[in-house]
Amino acid sequence: MPEKLLTSTEVCDLLGITTRTISRLVARGDLRAMRITASPFGELRFTESDIKAYIRRNRVKPDSRRAAS
Repeated sequence: MPEKLLTSTEVCDLLGITTRTISRLVARGDLRAMRITASPFGELRFTESDIKAYIRRNRVKPDSRRAAS
């Protein structure tokens, strides 16, 4: 079964960010997306696995220097 595609609005709700931020992340290559039309301004869609990968890559790791004190 194909993976469900999420809209920009759904990703905004999941990540708590704006559509403008999503556009910037996609333009920088930080967040994978696909356009569903040939137009450069076409609607974006995201796979759940790409969103999860983005979250994993950007998870803040505890500062080991603070943990030692």
